Amino acid sequence: MQAPPNAFFSGYSMPSIYYRKLASALRSEPYPPPDSDTEFMEFVGYYKNWRRRLSEEDHPKAPSPKILNTDKGSLNLSMEDDPDTKLFFPTRWAPAGEEDVPSEEHQLENEADRARRDVLLALILERNHFEVDKSFLRFECVKRIHPLHDRYYGVRQSYRRESLAIDQSL
Repeated sequence: MQAPPNAFFSGYSMPSIYYRKLASALRSEPYPPPDSDTEFMEFVGYYKNWRRRLSEEDHPKAPSPKILNTDKGSLNLSMEDDPDTKLFFPTRWAPAGEEDVPSEEHQLENEADRARRDVLLALILERNHFEVDKSFLRFECVKRIHPLHDRYYGVRQSYRRESLAIDQSL
């Protein structure tokens, strides 16, 4: 069986410890408030539940985050900070083809990336009165499975044409 194709995603990552703070601010019923026993994936659920409740107009403004682990090992799902785990909010993507490295242009932050980031942050501030500290956001480009072949993060959830820029030219 042939491996599914990949794509390069550009966007913003944040450390898991800050993501926990953001997700806690977005938490709503039926989720209980976090405590020392709250596992990391519950924080992911807080954001996903918040995102599901957005209007059709606002939904494309809030991409589904990808969990990145620079260690490539197992995720630390406890409350302790794991410096190798971060959440990545994509702003655009391009098919990878046979390339292992994205073009320089795709690795560089542009005005459209900043605009998409700012729309998400404004939505969070408006709806939940939580101001995201931009110093915790880092622009980067990652290679992951192509969104049309990704059953978990795929088109159904976040890569609809209106929610992410699909840049075929890069």
